[in-house]
Amino acid sequence: MAHFHYVLSLGAVFGIFTGVTLWWSFITGLSLNKMLRYLFYLLFFMGVNLTFFPLHFAGLQGNPRKYIDYQDRVSKWHAIASFGSIVRVFALFVFMALLYEAVYSYRVSLVLISSSGSPESVGKSPLLHGSQNSPFFIS
Repeated sequence: MAHFHYVLSLGAVFGIFTGVTLWWSFITGLSLNKMLRYLFYLLFFMGVNLTFFPLHFAGLQGNPRKYIDYQDRVSKWHAIASFGSIVRVFALFVFMALLYEAVYSYRVSLVLISSSGSPESVGKSPLLHGSQNSPFFIS
């Protein structure tokens, strides 16, 4: 149970949040607050690890999945996991505050001035097949 949720939250959910923070300035033209962004990722990373890492130990102590009431011997692991869930919810509020602050502070991103408007424009794009070794001519 804990391994699946680790893969799901650390792989997919972190990817979604990273994609939103990467593309935010290119879509809206506004930059995000760097300190709030760091605070969100730190809190969310700590919350995910506090939520799902103790479940490994609870499973090793014989904790079955999908039970309404758990044994007292694994209650400390569930208390730590519950605290981690609270930290993750607080991190989500920080993320919403991050987006809110970016919209209402109206800090224009300088990335749009120096590039053509997308993260892929850092390199020379598009690369046509075979165009790396010889120049091509359009007639």
